[in-house]
Amino acid sequence: MRRKRGDLLLPAIILIIVVVIVSIIFLVQLKDPDKEVEILDIQKKKEVSPTLRTYLDEAPQAFRDKHETELIIIDQLTVEDAEDDCLFLNLRNQCLYKLAVVKNDPTLCPKIEMEPYKSACENGVGK
Repeated sequence: MRRKRGDLLLPAIILIIVVVIVSIIFLVQLKDPDKEVEILDIQKKKEVSPTLRTYLDEAPQAFRDKHETELIIIDQLTVEDAEDDCLFLNLRNQCLYKLAVVKNDPTLCPKIEMEPYKSACENGVGK
């Protein structure tokens, strides 16, 4: 039995239609305006100098809920607060980072043990 030329025409048309539909879907996902906004927001965040609040805003909600009272204490620290006040908090690294930023004292940076606070302190305080 010999196939006619027209027998291959229908599968070829279906294949072309499928390729076009897949291409359109792929291009629409690439051109999603929400993704462009996310990329711009990420670029803006990178330009901001690191602060304690920047890192805490990126912390998971469960972490913020668990340590909310300590975060409030840290936010209320002033320059007059002694470094020893940080030792009694579970969030000692964050407290030391805030004191280093507020006092502009890079000597507090080596006492910080946790990243990203240590690197942010070393790169931003006193410079």
